[in-house]
Amino acid sequence: MAEQIKRNIDIAIAFGIALCLVIVAMVGLHQKLSVPEPAYAASASDTVIVYATVDSYISISVSPSEATMTPSLIDSAGTTAVGSTSDITVGVSTNDQNGFTVSVTGTNYGLLHTVDGTTLIASVNATSLLTDANDDDGYGINATSTDTRLDIDSYYDSYGTLTVGGVTTSATLSSTTSGPITDATTTVRAYAECESSQKSGAYSDTIILTATGGT
Repeated sequence: MAEQIKRNIDIAIAFGIALCLVIVAMVGLHQKLSVPEPAYAASASDTVIVYATVDSYISISVSPSEATMTPSLIDSAGTTAVGSTSDITVGVSTNDQNGFTVSVTGTNYGLLHTVDGTTLIASVNATSLLTDANDDDGYGINATSTDTRLDIDSYYDSYGTLTVGGVTTSATLSSTTSGPITDATTTVRAYAECESSQKSGAYSDTIILTATGGT
């Protein structure tokens, strides 16, 4: 009987030792198979504001650069007439968001005799209807535009007639508040008449057309 008990104790001890070994082995295996925790790198952030600049530009072109009035203001028979140029095209482009204004200024305040430099066919000083029947001096321009973005100043808005505005000190010809705008075109004609006693010869004036951004 005592021998049987001893044998059972030995078996229990052996089983216990075996169980401990299994547990130890399983713990070791678990440690080997465990997925490591992911490593996170330290980080920081900041911002940068990027700027760019678009400069304003404006361009103007006038064509033709020279224009001759026809017919002669006095012909070889002594008959007076109102002379006019053909169409003069004024084109403007700008990226100004407020559009532009075109102003017109006469260099000589009239048509100046190209030889003596003093005899003048004076510009009108107010809106005037030219007619050779009055035997008067008169010189000016009028204008129009098919571009609905443009406004022709009322002083010159009589294109297709003999009513003109003066070409003296700077005056507004056309303008727009729309921008940017490309190839905005104004059509201009110059007209003149003179007295029947006007000195013969060539007469000229240089008209300065200036485009300014923003109205």
